[in-house]
Amino acid sequence: MGKKFMDAGVELYGYYMKDTMAGCMALYPFEMNYMDHYLPVSGIGAVAVHPVYKREKVCLNMIQYALKAAKEEGCYFSVLYPFRPDFYRSMGYGLGPITYQYSFRLDQFQDVLADVGDGEGFIRQFQKEDFPNILEFYRKIYITTHGYIMRPSYELLSFLERPNVKVFAYIENTSIQGLAVYVAKPIHPENFLENKIVVYEWNACHLKAKKALFDFFYKQRDQFSHIEFVSQDASIPFIIKDPRHASHNLLIPTIHHHVSNAGYGMMYQALRLDDLFTLFPTQNIARNWEGKTFSIVVKDPFTLQDQIYTFLVQSDQLQFVSDETSDVVLQGSITTLSSLCMGSLSFSFAHQNGLVNVSDIHWISFFTSLFNIPVPQYDSHF
Repeated sequence: MGKKFMDAGVELYGYYMKDTMAGCMALYPFEMNYMDHYLPVSGIGAVAVHPVYKREKVCLNMIQYALKAAKEEGCYFSVLYPFRPDFYRSMGYGLGPITYQYSFRLDQFQDVLADVGDGEGFIRQFQKEDFPNILEFYRKIYITTHGYIMRPSYELLSFLERPNVKVFAYIENTSIQGLAVYVAKPIHPENFLENKIVVYEWNACHLKAKKALFDFFYKQRDQFSHIEFVSQDASIPFIIKDPRHASHNLLIPTIHHHVSNAGYGMMYQALRLDDLFTLFPTQNIARNWEGKTFSIVVKDPFTLQDQIYTFLVQSDQLQFVSDETSDVVLQGSITTLSSLCMGSLSFSFAHQNGLVNVSDIHWISFFTSLFNIPVPQYDSHF
């Protein structure tokens, strides 16, 4: 690795073979909300390999370098957007949450959250000079949302400067409480009168702000037929009168209505397991388990050697101990464990489908409660 330089905190690397750049990548220093702990994480992006050097483990070596650097810098997770999930799963990355792409007719936004009182704020379009207020708003979202990555200013600025992007905010007492970033796009290339709203980001600090944004979009129904947006929240359809996909062109056997398209985006690899598990809350599960120990055995995806982490259950947290003997052993891949730690995979599913093994079935309820972690939410683009 070599030829590193810095730009707004981003490190760019080139991988050289015989003085020729065979690959490159970018490393991003991020901070992520992990169950109300604010942890350093490392993002990997812009990964590319020269066609001549395919199949020569260029990408493998770059990812190993990135993981080693992340561990040395004290990062708790490595995160990335994969070009192919299976490729990065083989290197220890676990799937993040499912992201749902919703498409609703705007007339279905009438009376959404009708039981929520109206706020005292107003909607206003924001311009570039309002950028400091937007940064402060995203900080509010970050400190209250598990899995959310603190948005660096350069990312937000470049995102908001995209052509034709519109930014509308719900404001209370000069403070942004809700924000929507979107563009207008034609539904049919040959008909400029048929358009839709495509939302890039949509966040709110509280229900009144969320309701105000729903009302704002509902008022646009004279110019736009429907709205598209993405979310990691599978429960969005419960607040929409008719949650069917706006296309109405698919019926899933036997009679299941098409509600959303779905896909996987961000992937995670947990790095500092000895420190990470000490952040897990145990107040609600320690009563029957306090004083007992459990070991987690994970296989390193590169060396294929087992790594063992043993923890003592205390009333308020888990304590990492050096003794490898314990009352029970939980075994699984770092891929599965990373998804469990993030909350994108339930322990019940993992156990029932053989993704993890527990040496004593009486501990299943303990691990089910331990990994009862909220589904992570994210907006980051890198």
